Amino acid sequence: MALQAFPDLWRDTELPMATACREAVGDGHRTLLYSTAPPITAHQAALRVAREVPGLPWVAEYRDPWIEPGTQRLRWSGTIMAPASHLLIRRLVRRPDLHVGVSDGITGWLQRRGAAEVVTALNGIPDRLLRSARKPVEPGVIRYLGEFYLGRDPEPLFATLGRLRAAGELPEGWRLELIGNVESALGTATGELLVRNGLADWTTLSDRIPHDLAVARTASAGLLVLLAQRQPDQIPNKVFEYLGSRRPILAVVDQGGETHRLLASLGVDEFVLTERSTDAEWDRVVAAAVGRSFDPAPWGADPAGLDGLATSRQLGLVEQRCRGLLER
Repeated sequence: MALQAFPDLWRDTELPMATACREAVGDGHRTLLYSTAPPITAHQAALRVAREVPGLPWVAEYRDPWIEPGTQRLRWSGTIMAPASHLLIRRLVRRPDLHVGVSDGITGWLQRRGAAEVVTALNGIPDRLLRSARKPVEPGVIRYLGEFYLGRDPEPLFATLGRLRAAGELPEGWRLELIGNVESALGTATGELLVRNGLADWTTLSDRIPHDLAVARTASAGLLVLLAQRQPDQIPNKVFEYLGSRRPILAVVDQGGETHRLLASLGVDEFVLTERSTDAEWDRVVAAAVGRSFDPAPWGADPAGLDGLATSRQLGLVEQRCRGLLER
């Protein structure tokens, strides 16, 4: 199994991708090759093309770190293939003219592995969200959008809400909405977890919805739930849409991780919980966050801080470097 999944489950696409890319590149005149991972196979295909076309500038983007200890993405992690993965990443980071990391944590990961030229460009807040008018708020509605995967565990939140509800420490009228691939959480049916914690009558589960509708639901929520555990170097893309909504965020993140640092830098870490939080801290923070869900007033960082996170500004950093490579 480890051998079949190396370097990832997209391994059979390497040659077709490289062939299609090679045809598109032609003689390489005024052309730039840009590959993004995961899957790491995309970089493998790009390496093939870069070797065949002398002088072709290559930019390699990493949206997640690779071969990190404990990752659940790769079936061969910790197997006999692990040494091969380290050799592969060293080969991949030597050739590109520029690397792009979508967080400071990923940029650091690249630099520690020998990448010479690296630029950090966050996913950023879509410009249209920063310009859009505020949506009417649904008081008391607590929303989670996405799915429960990797280490994103909702049960500590369910347990806290159930405990506070049983003790009568939550205001009347709140409700929890889970939207997306939320039928199960880390191998357990979500409905079972809700029943176990006395939340079944207070929670609705909805299937995936179109992105524009998801953005609207984000903007109208009384409180947004963010689960980003066991991802210290990544910032989930929904964080930026959450920030653009100007609604309060109840975030469960890694202590000192990239998401934690981003929220703290913007001054919106009032409702943050980490693996170091005690039961008493969970009770206090969750109760305060639920109470804030009834307040329709905008909540968020200084506008200048949010403007600096605009997608156009973040991707502008990459565009500028790519133009420089083409001109050179």
